[in-house]
Amino acid sequence: MRPTKKTLSYVLVLAALLMFAGLGGWYFFLNRQAETVSATDASRGLRSEAPSRSVGNIYNNIVSGITSLVERDGDETREGASPPQLQKITKTPVAGMAFGAGTSSVLYFAESSTGYIFSADTSTGAVERLTNRMFPKTQEAVFSRDGSVVLRSIDENGDIASFAGKIATSTSSETVDGGATLSGKYLERNISAIVPAAFSRELLYIVKTPFGGADGVLSSWDGMRRKTVFSSPLSGWYPISLADGRIFFVLRPADNAAGFAYELKNGSLVPQVRDARGLTYLPNTSSAAILYGESGGGSLALFARAQNDATSLSLPIRTVADKCVWSTEGPAIATTTTPKIFSKKPAPMVKPLVAYCAVPQFVTSNAFLNDWYRGAIHTSDSWWRVDVSADTVELIFAPEMDTPIDVESPIMDDRGEHIAFINAIDKTLWLLRIKPEKIKTTP
Repeated sequence: MRPTKKTLSYVLVLAALLMFAGLGGWYFFLNRQAETVSATDASRGLRSEAPSRSVGNIYNNIVSGITSLVERDGDETREGASPPQLQKITKTPVAGMAFGAGTSSVLYFAESSTGYIFSADTSTGAVERLTNRMFPKTQEAVFSRDGSVVLRSIDENGDIASFAGKIATSTSSETVDGGATLSGKYLERNISAIVPAAFSRELLYIVKTPFGGADGVLSSWDGMRRKTVFSSPLSGWYPISLADGRIFFVLRPADNAAGFAYELKNGSLVPQVRDARGLTYLPNTSSAAILYGESGGGSLALFARAQNDATSLSLPIRTVADKCVWSTEGPAIATTTTPKIFSKKPAPMVKPLVAYCAVPQFVTSNAFLNDWYRGAIHTSDSWWRVDVSADTVELIFAPEMDTPIDVESPIMDDRGEHIAFINAIDKTLWLLRIKPEKIKTTP
């Protein structure tokens, strides 16, 4: 039986309706997906508009403000009130930060999504974008004390790219509206770890050798002058450079694996810590004191050592040295070994060995280091003051339960008043105020 013309018309109309319904459903599906992607990108700090140099626009689009608070009990901030102890500086992820040298109250940081460099005044709350050159998807920013920076990312070939640059001065012709040019050049590819040489205008970094080992290289900032200062058949090292000229090479930690830390002295490697399971290591800039952590058997331990030949002290807090920072300034303490009446000279003033450590309130993994480094787990930390000289620890700050802080890469300003750190949960930048310590003297 042949279909009639009327039947064919019905079939065509029905097919057209089904096609339009399908297209409409597909449109709404794509629109919903685009909204989801946009929301996800916004939460990660991606696709944000390039901020202008004005403080107000940066405040609204990029920065939640150096004056914004981590609220307690929903209280509003009153004008003229004391600044909070803990502040959230950015809404978007950052790649690294550094305090200005000396008595400066400025905190510099690089935004991950754009690579723009910003400055924030910890005293006034003023925020400014300093650079206008974009480095998308910057994963790490390493600052030097003279204002130079190394921005690190993954290039289109999957290699690690490291751009060493310096911000143009305000009087330079390279300065334009919206920020200054970040001028510089790319270093050799696949540098696994890099730090500025704190004692010179140089860079200290690790590169893998063709046979699976690693070299420690000291180079000029532009990478032209290059000198190998360390070689190892193992590749997993990272460097530490201190302002007093000391250089350390530490094996990257892993749970239950033996860790080693060496100091480079006159071309030779001098052991500092050997065969410590899951070793994390933090030397003191102004003394031979160190903090080091161990991770093994599903537990964490933290130790302090005041001198190279001193006995290591087991501290009553469970954390890793990567969550600690040495105090950069503290009150001098007058010490006397004999009664003052028999001494013709004034008692020497000794700076106490103080560190600040973020301590996880709970550790939920038996392989903490491995899981934490790859971002599989996060902690909720409280801050503790560790006085190595007196062998005491003191809780100084515990965040609210609804404000989890997983401290990463803490640094302290030269005045010993602020600790800046990245919250590993979302890579935002935070600031912790350290209350001034009372000066102690002997009678």
